[in-house]
Amino acid sequence: MASGKEKHDCFHPCYSLLATRYLNTRNPACHHLPTQAPPPAGKRATNPLLFRRFEFEGYSATRAFLDALEGLSKDLGYYPDLGFASKYVNVTVQARDGSALAPADYEFAARVTALAGTP
Repeated sequence: MASGKEKHDCFHPCYSLLATRYLNTRNPACHHLPTQAPPPAGKRATNPLLFRRFEFEGYSATRAFLDALEGLSKDLGYYPDLGFASKYVNVTVQARDGSALAPADYEFAARVTALAGTP
């Protein structure tokens, strides 16, 4: 299992609601996942979600990202779950219908990534 210091470069799926990167199907590279075997293909243990942690140099950059994210959320009418401190923001995009991620969820995640200026 990884040390927990690795960076994930994209939104991708995983099982942890407390993940530290954008995640939602079991990914063996994720440091926070338990070591048990994944469920069979097509089976999910939790509601689908996308999660990502965005890190910043300081509070002013974090605040600018949060302000831009607020504008995006108002424009699109979708408000993700957020957790943040002075140098990071955790963003969780839940499946809007509760059962499957839709193209709009992935598009929102991509636009959030663009706001942060990360690939």
